[in-house]
Amino acid sequence: EAYFLPILSLGREAGAPQAANMVLLGALCAADRLPFGLSRLAETIRTSMSPKLHDINLKAIELGARALCEAKAA
Repeated sequence: EAYFLPILSLGREAGAPQAANMVLLGALCAADRLPFGLSRLAETIRTSMSPKLHDINLKAIELGARALCEAKAA
């Protein structure tokens, strides 16, 4: 399966275009393509990243997961 997601736009929506990689990670978690889930990724963000980056990255992974779910439903 292949889905085209506007990861750069979603990264900007999260707060920074650099968050596009996190959008993609969120989508991959939602697709069950990684050996960990969205909650584990969110926990890792909270414990490994600077607190000033938490909001953007947490929003980015959520946007990515939501975008994939919407693409699959379409």
